Amino acid sequence: MRRYSLIILLFFITIKSFAQIPETNLYSWFSADSVLLNNGFVSEIIDVSLNDNNLEQTVEANRPELINSAYNNLPAIRFDGSNDYLTVDFPEQLAQPISIFIVWRIESQVAQYILNNTNSTPFDINYPYTGLSTFRTYAGRAGGYSITYNKPVESYLTVSSFIYDATSKVFDNGVKKGETDIGSNGLDGLLLGARYDKIRFFHGDIAELIVYSEALSDEDRELVENYLMSKYAPQLDLGADLNISNGFCDTILTVDPSFTNILWSTGSVNDTIWVSESGEYFVEATDPFGQVQYDTVIVNYPQVDLNDTLVCIGDSILYDPELIGSFTYLWSDSTTGSTNYYGEDGEHWLEIYDDNLCMEKVYFSVEVDSFSLNLSLGNDTSLCAGNNISLIEGEEFVESFLWEPGGETTPSKKVFTDGWYKLTALNSNSCEFVDSIYVTIVGTAPDPDFKVTNFCFGDTTEFTDLSTPIGGIASWKWIFNESDTIESQN
Repeated sequence: MRRYSLIILLFFITIKSFAQIPETNLYSWFSADSVLLNNGFVSEIIDVSLNDNNLEQTVEANRPELINSAYNNLPAIRFDGSNDYLTVDFPEQLAQPISIFIVWRIESQVAQYILNNTNSTPFDINYPYTGLSTFRTYAGRAGGYSITYNKPVESYLTVSSFIYDATSKVFDNGVKKGETDIGSNGLDGLLLGARYDKIRFFHGDIAELIVYSEALSDEDRELVENYLMSKYAPQLDLGADLNISNGFCDTILTVDPSFTNILWSTGSVNDTIWVSESGEYFVEATDPFGQVQYDTVIVNYPQVDLNDTLVCIGDSILYDPELIGSFTYLWSDSTTGSTNYYGEDGEHWLEIYDDNLCMEKVYFSVEVDSFSLNLSLGNDTSLCAGNNISLIEGEEFVESFLWEPGGETTPSKKVFTDGWYKLTALNSNSCEFVDSIYVTIVGTAPDPDFKVTNFCFGDTTEFTDLSTPIGGIASWKWIFNESDTIESQN
C-alpha cells in the first residue's frame, strides 16, 4: 500500500514537471526524490514517466545511499564505487535515436561506468582509464569510434546531454563537447552505476536521469537542460533593493550555501555578510554546476546629513536630521530634541537611536566668523566740515560698505554737519558689521588749490593760492621737494 500511495503522489508531481520539459517520446524519468528506501538505502527508483521502467536493486548490500538535501535542498543517490548499482530491463530494445540527460557528479578518477547497457552490447557512458580524466560515450561503431573529452574530478555537478543518432552529440551544461558517428546500438535496459558485468562501479552522485526515444532538437534539449540546471542550482538572488526607513541595525545579505567561490564587493568570501551603510552591494559566486553567477542589491538606510557650517559670530544655525519615524536623539551639548541650534565654534555630534537601540552617530563642525570683532569706527570725534570718516581698523576684511545718511559705498565718507553717521559693512561670508559714530563739526576744512604761471626756462615761475574758503585759512605750506618748503600764501 505504501508503494502505491507513493506512486499516486508522484503522478501529481510528474504532471507539474511535464509542463517544463517536452512530453513527446519521454521514455523514462528517474529522480532521487522519487525512490523507495530500505534503511536509508535505495531499493528502487520510480519511473515518473509512468512507463513503469523502475530501476531496482534487490540485494541490500548493492544498494546506493540516498543523500538528503545534497543539491539545492534536493536529494541525490550516492554510489560508493565498490558495489552499488541499479538496473532495469526494457520490455523491448530501445533503438536509436535516443536522448539521455544525467545530473551527476564524480568523486574519484578511476575506470568506472555511469551508465551501461544491461548486456554486452556496447552502449557506454564511462571513464575508461584509471588515473586519467578521459570521459567517453560509445555505441558500437566499428573501430571503437567514440566521443571522448577531458573531464576531471571536480566538486561541481554536471548536466550531461547525450543525443544518439546518425551523428551523435554530447553536451556538458549546455556546451557541446563533441559530435560524430559513434555507432547505432540501442538499449536493452539500463544499468546505472556499473558495467553490464558488474565491475567498474561508479563513485559519485546521480540526482536525475531522463531518457527520450528520439533525438531532441536543440530547442527541446535546451529546455531539458535549463529545467535541470534551475532545479539543482538556485539562482543567485539577493532579493529586491532594501529601503530601510525606520532603523540603523545591520542588515543581513546572504547567498544560498550551495554556492562556492563567493566574493562580495566588501571583500568577504562568506555566504553571509552584515551591512550597516547605504550603498550598492555586489556578489559573484559559483553555482553547483560550476557556472559563475552575479547579483547586486542596493541598501538604503535613513540618510542623516548634518553639514559642516560657517556662522557669523552671534548667530546660530538650526540642525535638523529630518527623519521620519520613531527615533531618540542625543546631541553633543546633552540636549535630546529632534532639532538643535549651534553657534559655538568646534566639533559637534549627534547620536540617533532607533527602537532597537541601534545607533547612528553623525559628526559636524561649526566655524564662527569673527569679522565684526575686527572692525571699528573709533570713538565719537570732532572734525572739520569736509573731513573723512572711515574704519580705524579691519578695512582689509570688508567686501562692501554702506554709509548712512548718504548711501555712499566707498571705504570713507566726507562729513559736513554735526550728527550720527552709520556704517554697515559685509565680508565675503556675508557677515555684517554695524557701527555708528557721532561727529561734531568744529570748522571747515580747507580745499587746497593753486595755479602756476611762467613755465619758460629761465623765467620766474609763479605759484598762486586758490584754496577755499577765502579768508578762513590760518597757514599754508608749499612743498616742492622734501628739503624745499615755503610757508607763505603765495
